[in-house]
Amino acid sequence: MRATIIIPTFRRPDIAARAVEAVLPQLTEEEKCIVVVQGEVAERQSATQEITLAGLECGGVAEDDGPLVILEQPVPGRSAARNLGLLESGTPFVVYIDDDSMVRPGWLEALLRPLEEDRADVVTGRIVERPDRTTNAPRRVGAVLTWTGHTRRNFNTDRSGPSGIASSGNMAVRRELALQAGGFDTRFDEPAMYEDVEFSERLRRMGARIWYAADAVIDHLAIPASVGKESPESSEVERAGHMSLIFRLHRPLLWPVMAKVYLAAAAWKAVRGRLPLAIVPKVAAALLRGWKRGSGSLPPLLEEIDSV
Repeated sequence: MRATIIIPTFRRPDIAARAVEAVLPQLTEEEKCIVVVQGEVAERQSATQEITLAGLECGGVAEDDGPLVILEQPVPGRSAARNLGLLESGTPFVVYIDDDSMVRPGWLEALLRPLEEDRADVVTGRIVERPDRTTNAPRRVGAVLTWTGHTRRNFNTDRSGPSGIASSGNMAVRRELALQAGGFDTRFDEPAMYEDVEFSERLRRMGARIWYAADAVIDHLAIPASVGKESPESSEVERAGHMSLIFRLHRPLLWPVMAKVYLAAAAWKAVRGRLPLAIVPKVAAALLRGWKRGSGSLPPLLEEIDSV
């Protein structure tokens, strides 16, 4: 076996089934696809049935040792789901996409090629947003985390090259390296935000080479989560808290600079009437929470796999 594609999903089995239908035709005997279904028992059972049916139509049946495997995870969390798939994979390479992604023809081979040619340890592919609401840095290839706690990114350019960050929505990584790093940090599952930025920082500081492959293309449908859409105010607060955690873990000397920038940005948005004035103390509290959460160690990977 060469690679395992891991797709976490929560409360949208119809969307995940479409992703599976796009992935399975690209798999050879050397690959498999793991879908990690999250939620309550009834939700997981219903989702498993729908995704299995999609797999049957594409020739993948878990019970018959086909390329499709479905795992169930009671507690929602994308990082935990990715870690579950990582532990179950057993292949040299693991690939991560979101459940609302549609891979294009040739995607998998293009994503794995830099790993097989030993040009990279982590590869991130091209992400075409549908609809496109991104603000890309025109001359950027891939992404980088700045000293102010912002990401300068362009995951939709036709130029390949080194990148400082890999997007978990279209990522391939050497399995042993991911295990050595400890997988994704589940502290970023409340809610999931910037978990791939932190994972990339950890891998890069271990010496990993990150590469952006322009010809490994997916269409990201950008479908809102079924658990409800976050307000601009809550998003502002969560971004501050999660970036604070990243800087506490990896750039502690720059944490005061990042915190001042985030506070100033919140205050400016409040002055302009884009957010309520109460956002400023909430951002300050989130920054402090992120710092405190970063004082602990990385949560351990799951010790055993609970699949149904």
